[in-house]
Amino acid sequence: MEYTSTSLKNDFIFFKNGREWIRFYYRTICYFESKGAFSLIYLNDNSSFLISESFKDLEIRLPSFFFRVHRKYIVNLNEVIKVSHEGLHLNNYVITIGNSRRGELMFVLGIPDKGVYRFITDYS
Repeated sequence: MEYTSTSLKNDFIFFKNGREWIRFYYRTICYFESKGAFSLIYLNDNSSFLISESFKDLEIRLPSFFFRVHRKYIVNLNEVIKVSHEGLHLNNYVITIGNSRRGELMFVLGIPDKGVYRFITDYS
């Protein structure tokens, strides 16, 4: 049998941590925080790992249910519990929403917001 990358079950991703490549299941990832050429990955068990990957590369590799909500944060939209004036609530984390990203985020989440209408007008 010939194996290709598409023959693997696609519910995980590997990231480099030091000299190792570690598998992370998407369902365990809450969010990423930018640290320049590196990123911190925060998991829903409250642990975190420093990975050797920039946000530019992460945005290319991650599936569409990950969304950049701020210049410093990419979140797993499946982990969002609530949206408030404080930000996005994920498990035990509260993430700031960038003003320029709020309208598109609300649109993607299907939440009515006055910024959504501006977003739809700008991109239609």
